[in-house]
Amino acid sequence: MIKSFKVILINFLIFFLTIVFLEIIFGDWFKKNNWGNSLRSERLKKITYNVKFNNQKYKHIYKKNSLGFRGKEVEPKKLKYLMMGGSTVNERFTPEELTIVGNLNRLLLEDKNKIEIFNGGVDGQSTIGLINNFEKWFLNIENFKPEFIIYYIGVNERFYFDFDPNPKDLFNGEFETIHAFDKMMKISRIDQLNDFIKNNSFFLKKGKTIQLKYFPGKMRKEDYSKFKATYDLEHGVSDNFYTQTNMDKIFKIDSLNHKNKIFVVSLKKRIEHLTLLTSKIGAQPIFINQVLNDGQLSKKMYLTNYIIREHCLENNLKFIDLAKDIILDKHDFYDEFHTTPSGSKKIAEYIYPHLKNYLEL
Repeated sequence: MIKSFKVILINFLIFFLTIVFLEIIFGDWFKKNNWGNSLRSERLKKITYNVKFNNQKYKHIYKKNSLGFRGKEVEPKKLKYLMMGGSTVNERFTPEELTIVGNLNRLLLEDKNKIEIFNGGVDGQSTIGLINNFEKWFLNIENFKPEFIIYYIGVNERFYFDFDPNPKDLFNGEFETIHAFDKMMKISRIDQLNDFIKNNSFFLKKGKTIQLKYFPGKMRKEDYSKFKATYDLEHGVSDNFYTQTNMDKIFKIDSLNHKNKIFVVSLKKRIEHLTLLTSKIGAQPIFINQVLNDGQLSKKMYLTNYIIREHCLENNLKFIDLAKDIILDKHDFYDEFHTTPSGSKKIAEYIYPHLKNYLEL
């Protein structure tokens, strides 16, 4: 009995040591560019969605590749043009070719431009997440040398409207946030450890690759044919779309700036820091502001767009003022923030001429 137990124990130890040896050799544990405990949920995803917008059905596969960008696998050296932001960039429920990024790539192709814009949207990200991306995401990509990074920002700054989340030192401090998508890592230590193991384990990565290829998850069904008011910012659902010109007659910007001075200063600092980080890796930033389903009826949205606009113009930054002139309608949104395929198409077509000019195409 004792002899049998020793044999089992020895075999177990040999098996265990073999696993450890293979993990050390083939895993990413000690590599310079490993993914650490950064959000595993933003890489290697494959989900089938069956969705409905404006009573039209779409079935598609939502993919995120091993580098964290939406769609097919890509060599890092090809990541020259990126569009970053929150769920309004990611657009997980919309077929890839019908997203804002997908439409921009269609327009580029129609103009016989060979460049491709890659979708780096992370649901929920604000400027805080975009800043943290440089340390928790981009550092892990070898040969990462983008030329332009398009930042589609505004709606998610609402998380920080009532307090200043910025550290005193934006280079070394940590932002005050409870959101994993802005930290770019899970909140709890246990979840961070779990992501660390998943990110670096050779066997778990191989298992994930097999699972994505041969065992797709269940199809998820969503019906967005009727407007779903899920956030309820400052008012009820509106059937009207209010432009900046409309709201300039109602809102007093000097009063809004004075009452919300902390937000004004902290957001400008984050945009300034994001610009600096982008320049340090050799890329040029292009900023685009945003609108809600009712345009700029929300004071928060109106002021946020004003801050982005003012900072970019004062500092001679590349900026596309989507919020100033674009007009959308209720069929272009399926909730307060997120556009249907028709809304994404209109936004892309508004952005494209300005983008062509900045990219010198």
